[in-house]
Order: sequence, then structure tokens, then C-alpha cells
Amino acid sequence: MTGLTIDHIRDPLWTRPTVVDAGQGVPIHLDLPITSCDALTVTLSSRWRSVTCRVDELRPDDTTDLMRIEAVTPAALVPDTYDLTVAWDGGRDRMPNAVVIPDPDATSLRVAHIADPHVSAAMVDQPGAALAGVIEQLLLLAPDVVLLTGDLVYRYGPDKEVLSADTIDRDMWRAQRLLKRLDAPLWLTAGNHDLSYPWLRRRYRERFVRPLADQFDAYSFQLGDVSFHTVEAYRFYEDEPPVTEPIGPNDDQVDAFQAGIADSSADYRVAFYHYDYRDALTEVFEGDELDLALCGHTSPMRAEWSGTTLMIRNLPVFEEGHIQLFEIANGELLRRPWWRSADYPDDIPIGVEFERANDGTERRNHARVRNRTPHGFTNCRVRFLLVAGRYTVTGGRLIEEEMTGSGVTTCEVAVDLPAESTREIVVAPPGQGQRPR
Repeated sequence: MTGLTIDHIRDPLWTRPTVVDAGQGVPIHLDLPITSCDALTVTLSSRWRSVTCRVDELRPDDTTDLMRIEAVTPAALVPDTYDLTVAWDGGRDRMPNAVVIPDPDATSLRVAHIADPHVSAAMVDQPGAALAGVIEQLLLLAPDVVLLTGDLVYRYGPDKEVLSADTIDRDMWRAQRLLKRLDAPLWLTAGNHDLSYPWLRRRYRERFVRPLADQFDAYSFQLGDVSFHTVEAYRFYEDEPPVTEPIGPNDDQVDAFQAGIADSSADYRVAFYHYDYRDALTEVFEGDELDLALCGHTSPMRAEWSGTTLMIRNLPVFEEGHIQLFEIANGELLRRPWWRSADYPDDIPIGVEFERANDGTERRNHARVRNRTPHGFTNCRVRFLLVAGRYTVTGGRLIEEEMTGSGVTTCEVAVDLPAESTREIVVAPPGQGQRPR
């Protein structure tokens, strides 16, 4: 069993990307005994492009035992989500989807929230099947942000017996393998099933999130005029006995969470965490400092106002296949479509079917994109893999076209999906792109 582990690159992470404008520096924390910028090469790469960044600064971090570097991005770098690679004499480390260059011309932000995948081979015959279906839909919907509020795995077996470390580690590997398929940047916060015991927490820290200095993870980020804030609100430390009931945030955790909100100049502020912690975060909610708060953990779904904050508890992925999508612009929540895969037992609600193999062996392909929900979506994305060449699109808008050295052309096509609709897309060589009859 293999998978991504957090090794030399400690920040940014694939579950906690950093957001910087083109031309600005990417702060990178490294667990490496490096003493010179000349010894490092930093590369940002996506499916479409790859650039080398200038390493402008190298110094020991004041609060950790790590080295901190600043890698300056090119001023003309195209907005995208990039893998980060750091190479040095004798080694290299790579962190996928770790750097986000936002689109300065974007007029709105689309945020997807999912909760509680509970990937567990001990509980279901096809572990991760519900999460896989949700990811298929997110690949089509192409949100700007994906928030996942914990409980990636489930620590119990059918009779409430605690599963072994190896069993849960295999489930974490399954969850990681699925989540890494996302094109959209992912921000993750942990749940009780991810952190309950010291050995469980160590496995989670190796694969998903490893705090830089503190024993809990708290961070904020901003995209456009929307800021996001989270804290792992479990008081689980190595010198304490395992805890099986939730404990509210301690003073340090509350301070870290509030500091991130206080530093925000955004027009719209979003909190996301595993539990509903309104009682522990009264100053934030009573002070009208948040616009939207998202959590998971338990059913049923609930949406209610707490002062001026819209508080939403999401349904779990593992039972419902539930997705919420928020569109935010100009400091306002414009719309909040949500749907459950469980309501569509025959097929996933939003999906794509290809007429031919979509693996780079065909010179022409036809895709049928279905939206079975009562919600319309714009600027969805379908990716075609074809034999190397030039192509035209019928039924959609060609966004990117790339020919790789492997003899494959990747075409990314944008399409709008009205409610309860089907759209047909054909990608073919010039002059062959008519719709199939």
C-alpha cells in the first residue's frame, strides 16, 4: 500500500493550499537542513503548464524547527491550482494542488462543502463508494473551493469495536486516493474519527494535515473578497488519555480562531469545522463577525440563523452523498443549491458518459452530460483525452488544449447545465465536429 505522506514539504499541503497572487512569493516550510537558496529549485506545475520560481529568501522559522523559504511566482503566471515541487542536491519532494493562483477577474466564488465521508472497509462492501460519487460530481461542477469538515474515516467496526491501526490506515489511504482526484483546491479540517486516539492522530498527521507548531491545526485563507477560517477543536494531546467525547475549544484554540477572523478584511467571512461550536465561540457569533458557518458530524441537516450568521450543518457523504454549493459575490450569498445522491439511486445526479474510451486512443469522442437535479449550473468542465492533434468542440466551449509528449491531447471543455437537462458535446478534428444523430 502506497500513498502520499507529508515529508519534507510541511507547508503548504494538498489539504491546506496557500493562495498567492501571480508575481507574489509563496511561503514554504521545509524539514530540510538547507543553508543556501542556491541549493533549491522550486517548480509549480499543473496539467497545462510548468514554471520555475525564484527562491528569494531562506531562514530558520521563528516558531518551528523548520526552514522557511520564499519562492517568487512569475508575474504572468496563469490562474490555476498548481503542484509544488522542491528539489535539492540528492532529493526532491512534491506536494500536489498546494498553490492556488486566483483569477483577478473573477466576479464570484463557488464553494462546495462536503462532510463525513466515513470511508470504512469494515462497515461497507465498497468503502469510499459514496465519496467517489461525490468527487465525480465535483470534477464536473468545478468549484473554486472544496471544504471538507472531517471524519474521513470511521474508527469502529459493526459491533462498535475499535478497529486496528492498520485497518484504519488502509481506509485513510483509500480516502486520500479518492480526494487526490479533485482538480479544485481542497481545504480540510479534522473530525473525531480522525483524531480520537494518539495512534490514529499520528496516521492522520502523516497523510493529511500536520500542524507546523501547535498540537492542533488552525488556519485562515482568502480568495477574492471571501475569507475562510477553521480550527481543529479537539483537545487531543500526546500526554492525555484518549478521549471519546467531543470537547469544546480551549482558550488557545479560540484565540487562534478569533485572530484569523480579526485579521480578515474580506467582505464575506466563512467558518468551517466539524462540530457546531456556537456555544464555545459566542464572541464570534454575538459580535456579528461571521456571515456563514459550516459543520457536519451528525444528521439531520439544519440551516438556521445565529444572529447575522447563517449556520448550516451538512448531511454526511457516507449515507446521503450530500453536496452543498455556495455562490458568493460582492459580500453576499447569491444561491445555495444542495442535493443528495441518495435521492437518485439509479445513477449519480450529475454525471458524464463518453461514447468511446476517454484514454487518449481516440481521435473523436462524444460526451453526454446529465444534470438530474432541480438546480442549474454554469461553467461545468468535461475533460477529453484524445490522440495528439488539433480539435474543435461542438456543444461546449474549449477552455484549454494541451499536447503532451505522450502523444495525447487533453481538451478541457466548459458547458452550462440547466436544471434537469442533458447536454451533448463532441470533440473532433476540424470539420468533423457535428453532433451525433
